[in-house]
Amino acid sequence: MSARTDQLLDAVAEVQAARAPQGGAARAGRVFAVVLLVLFLLALLGAVAFGTSVYRRLNERSADAADARSPLGVVVNAARATDAPGSVERGEGPEGDALVLVERLETGTYETRFFLCDGWLVEQYAVAGAPYETDGATWLAETGSFSFELDDGMLTVSCDAGTARTALRSQVEGVAS
Repeated sequence: MSARTDQLLDAVAEVQAARAPQGGAARAGRVFAVVLLVLFLLALLGAVAFGTSVYRRLNERSADAADARSPLGVVVNAARATDAPGSVERGEGPEGDALVLVERLETGTYETRFFLCDGWLVEQYAVAGAPYETDGATWLAETGSFSFELDDGMLTVSCDAGTARTALRSQVEGVAS
């Protein structure tokens, strides 16, 4: 049996020797495989770097757009939520005109006020007639300006972040543009 095993091992060795490239061809094959692997890895790293760069730019643009819309979106959404006849009024805030949204409920009359204070756009929810205070108010955004106009049911609100408009469905009373 050992002679037969020896013959079988010799045959396997001959087949392996016949299949294996000789000398320089084997070396060239290995070099080609390594070069191909390196090129693949470089392409993969380039794709990851490009994707990361694109994602970062899109994320920055999205954040900038959200920052610009955020304070105005709060004001516009509050105006829509309190849309009723006579619900939009002009008040006198600490640093100029204040947009006052009036809610008349069974428990009393309440105001949501938007005004400038110390260079910030501030939102205050208070009982009607209460003084303008920042204690308990929400500081929406840092801005140097805040203004609003009401023209034929269209409320236009502006600050340093931009301008937003909303159409009020109700008949608006008591606001001088």
